[in-house]
Amino acid sequence: MPGKMLKSLLLSCGFILCSPVLATVADQQWEAWYGNISGMGFEINTQNTAGEVLTLTCGDGKMAVSYSVPAEDYRVSSTTGLAEPGLNINGKDYPLEEAAFTALKNAGDEGKIAVTSTNAAISKKFSAKGLAQALADVSWQDCINH
Repeated sequence: MPGKMLKSLLLSCGFILCSPVLATVADQQWEAWYGNISGMGFEINTQNTAGEVLTLTCGDGKMAVSYSVPAEDYRVSSTTGLAEPGLNINGKDYPLEEAAFTALKNAGDEGKIAVTSTNAAISKKFSAKGLAQALADVSWQDCINH
C-alpha cells in the first residue's frame, strides 16, 4: 500500500510541476520578428538597431501597436494614449485598420516600418524582414473576429 501511495504522489507532483511548463508557448521566430500567432490573434515583436521595440497585436476586434525604448523605460501604445496612432509602411502612412494590415503583409523583406502619431514618425525604422512569413496564414478577418 505505501508503494502505491508514493507512486500516486509522485505522479501527482509530476503533473503539477509539468502543467505550467506545458502551458507555456515558446516564441516563434521569423527573421527579424518573433512572437506568437494563434487562432485567437497574434502578438509579434521586432527590435531596430536603435534598441527600440515595436509590438503588433491583433485580437479583440482590432489591431494595436506598442512602441518602447527599453533603455529609457519608455512605452506607449495605441490603447494607452498614443494620439492618432498609425504606421508608416514603406513611406506611406496608415491608420491601424485593414489597409495597414494588408500593407504589413506586403511590405517585403526590404520594407521599413515606423510608428507614427498624427502621421509623424515617433520611432526609428524597423525592418519588415520576415513579417510576410509571420503573417502568411493570418487574415484581417482573423484579426478582428477574435
